[in-house]
Amino acid sequence: MPVYNNENYLKDSIESILEQSFSDFEFIIINDGSTDGSLSIIEKYKLRDSRIKIIHHKKSNTSIVLNKGVKFASGKYIARMDADDIAMKCRLKKQLDYITKYNLDILGSNVYFINQDGFLLGKETNKPLFDSQIKWSLFFTNPLIHPTILVRSQLIKKFLYNENHIYAQDYGLWIKLLPFASFGNLKEKLLAKRLPSKNTKEKQYLEQERTIKTCRFIAFRNIFGNRMGKQEFLCFWKFIENKKMNNRE
Repeated sequence: MPVYNNENYLKDSIESILEQSFSDFEFIIINDGSTDGSLSIIEKYKLRDSRIKIIHHKKSNTSIVLNKGVKFASGKYIARMDADDIAMKCRLKKQLDYITKYNLDILGSNVYFINQDGFLLGKETNKPLFDSQIKWSLFFTNPLIHPTILVRSQLIKKFLYNENHIYAQDYGLWIKLLPFASFGNLKEKLLAKRLPSKNTKEKQYLEQERTIKTCRFIAFRNIFGNRMGKQEFLCFWKFIENKKMNNRE
């Protein structure tokens, strides 16, 4: 779990992991150069629970921080978590049972959405559940919610996040893993995901869109080869966007 200036939400997030019904895990928390009271909060919880391992890191982009945690992890599986979200108590157990039973590589779930004050917004996700559905959806959207992910450690240690991706680093990784991994989503909502403020969303949007379009282009090139140039891809994508708009109308 990467942490940067999350003191307002950190206690709820940490406690939601420590109180999981499945308890045999190491909890890696990376302090990404926080300047508020986040580190103090983490250290207090570490004194109470030896499962917490703290990594100190100077402020970096999220991809670099996540790779640091991935390399440090020693378990068979790695679960992602964000420092402002809240995991349901059964999250890890349900995901471990499912990923083992169906021999998957990457498993997510649906989520509830909460606002900055922690109140439910009445919004829920309905993500595709099965490998073929998820892989098809990846060409057009991101069908996996990053902080719900449980992934085989061996796989993610081999491929890692692209450290040039400041945003949408998860989407870039899923595209890279398309030919090598089996995907799934649990229908249950195993996380309360906190929506960012409007200012944060606007600031991230353009950079995120650039990364997503680049990753999609790579995915389509992997299928169609050099026959699809960038101009052909942009024309095709404009057609897809127009179809989406027509369907909304």
